[in-house]
Amino acid sequence: GWVLNKAYGIDETGRVVGYGVNPEGAQHAFLWVDGTLTDLGTLGGALSIAKRVNDSGSVVGTSRIASGLHRAFLWQDGTMQDLGTFGGSQGDAFDINAHGQIVGAADTRDDYPHAFLWEDGVLRNLNELIPPDSGWVLNKAYGIDDSGRIVGYGVNPQGLERAFLLTPIPEPSVLALAAVGVAVLLRRASRRRRG
Repeated sequence: GWVLNKAYGIDETGRVVGYGVNPEGAQHAFLWVDGTLTDLGTLGGALSIAKRVNDSGSVVGTSRIASGLHRAFLWQDGTMQDLGTFGGSQGDAFDINAHGQIVGAADTRDDYPHAFLWEDGVLRNLNELIPPDSGWVLNKAYGIDDSGRIVGYGVNPQGLERAFLLTPIPEPSVLALAAVGVAVLLRRASRRRRG
């Protein structure tokens, strides 16, 4: 049988993820649901670790590939998917929210980790989503809530490693629509006062 080494995540329904040694002696990520253990496999290497599971049963973590390097993965419906990198060697996924948004770290071409947000099949460097003159380099994103707020750590403008919290702002098109909606409401209110 399995030897369960570590459990890293649990969802609201009681699904548990982590890693252990399977009956073949390999260290693999697992998903435990109501007493049934599922071996999530790997991306071709000898090791995988599941870090989080959301209420839809989607699992994220890290797995070795055939070369021995590790990559961030998303496991859904029996299939493990490599989330890629920013041209570098390695990556790791740390959290997934109810909307399927995933955060973690992926190496750039110089093998320096950058925090990422993966959604709708696209890996996005969080450093490209903050003001370019901020002076920050966001290295790893460890958590994301259902509102899209992201926490992690990076290097601040003084060169010090510090925690960060990113809060999403509405898209400009949404703001424009909200402004138009407010303008229409104001016009209607002023017409009523005159009449």
